[in-house]
Amino acid sequence: MYLLIGTALGVLVGVVLSRGDTSAGTLVVGAIVGATVFLFAYGLGLLLEPAFRRLPKLVSGIARALTYALGGTVGGYAGIALGRSLVLGVPLAFPSLPGFAIIPLISAAFALLVALPARAYEGMRARLSESIERLKAAEYAEKELELARAIQQRLLPPATLDGPGHALAARNVPARHVGGDFYDVFRLEDGKIGVAVADVAGKGMGAALVMATAKAVVPLLAAGRGAAATLAALNQKLRRELSPREFVAMAYATYDDDAGTLTLANAGLPEPYLLRPGRPPRPLSCPGPHYPLGIKGDVIYEEISVALEPGDRVLFLSDGLPERTGVAGEPLGYAALEQLLPLPSGVPPDECLRLLLARVDAASGGPAEDDVTLLLLERRPIAASRVGAAAESVSPSGS
Repeated sequence: MYLLIGTALGVLVGVVLSRGDTSAGTLVVGAIVGATVFLFAYGLGLLLEPAFRRLPKLVSGIARALTYALGGTVGGYAGIALGRSLVLGVPLAFPSLPGFAIIPLISAAFALLVALPARAYEGMRARLSESIERLKAAEYAEKELELARAIQQRLLPPATLDGPGHALAARNVPARHVGGDFYDVFRLEDGKIGVAVADVAGKGMGAALVMATAKAVVPLLAAGRGAAATLAALNQKLRRELSPREFVAMAYATYDDDAGTLTLANAGLPEPYLLRPGRPPRPLSCPGPHYPLGIKGDVIYEEISVALEPGDRVLFLSDGLPERTGVAGEPLGYAALEQLLPLPSGVPPDECLRLLLARVDAASGGPAEDDVTLLLLERRPIAASRVGAAAESVSPSGS
């Protein structure tokens, strides 16, 4: 388009300089001059464009103007020489007649009016095209991450689960689209339930892949094993499979609905809290080493057992909650978190977690920079019918 404009403008200038001569020769020479002025100026500017981009803005603008003026001048002389040679048959040479002294001024102005705007337009169009491609790539990546997040969320159990002697609720809030935190709840062969909350080192897709691997094997390794033995077996497996900078912090517990007994082992996760009505929150600390899984081989984990009373709750959490930063950049901390933990009695666990997260948001005021996972287990009385059935099953025949 700009080449055609340049050619037409060359014809117009040729007619004006020849005092209205519209003969074929004048028109052809003008067209050749217009085309060569544009091509020389545009080509020289395109060749030097990478150098222009490295200059300061003001210097770059001056350098572009001078370059296009120079290219237009050379193109003007070359166009006249080529046109005269093709149309008039004179030998191909730069013109030297006094009448051609105005050529540099006209050619420079012509280049600045046509070739320079053409190059600026093409540059803007190229940048716009690059921006559109980047936006498309970002949109595609966003959709892929949304899909990955949906898949990851489907790997987790439902957010609320009720059993004959318990009620349970969980929250998993990744800092990015996907994260490394996870929780799991599953029924064991002996009728107990297994509860796991874990935090994989790092964030994003890498942590999410480790999370999927660890979550898949926990129920398999937990079969026939206690809490501490399950962590030891998982540690051996991850030790062989993870890189030196990858590890998994996990708290794992088994819960007996009938006895109300929680057996807990911990491999580097923050200590769960026992929330008993009318009592301050009590951290459940396991003895022995607390190495996260995958760091050190042959770790012997230890476990504790806690007898829960009806209404007692146990809160499992990853470190994303106490490390939530405030406006001043300081983490919330465990002491401040414990002040937020007393939860109202008689409120479902799911509503308790919503209330706790709202309190943390109000106390911190800063954005979540790490994944957050919470799981709240509440002991509830077992229905009388089940208790009676259980008593009959253990009574001697005929008694």
